[in-house]
Amino acid sequence: MKSKTALAVALALILAGCGEDPQPPAKPPKPPKPGDAAVKEPLEPKPAARPKTTPADLAAAVKGGNRFALDLYARLATEKKGENLF
Repeated sequence: MKSKTALAVALALILAGCGEDPQPPAKPPKPPKPGDAAVKEPLEPKPAARPKTTPADLAAAVKGGNRFALDLYARLATEKKGENLF
């Protein structure tokens, strides 16, 4: 008797799963046409505006960068004598 009840329940579940969908699936959105606003956006962002610098400021920045690089090289050279630095 148990097997008949189990069979009836299983059959009812299978038939319930075979019913129609209550709502049809939504239509996919249409792709944008050439010339639409979404397509007109630039692919790459515009670079930031360059700040105005004077020749003296540029020379000071170059001198500071060179000083930093040489100081770093000197420190690394003393720490690793006889070895490759890079």
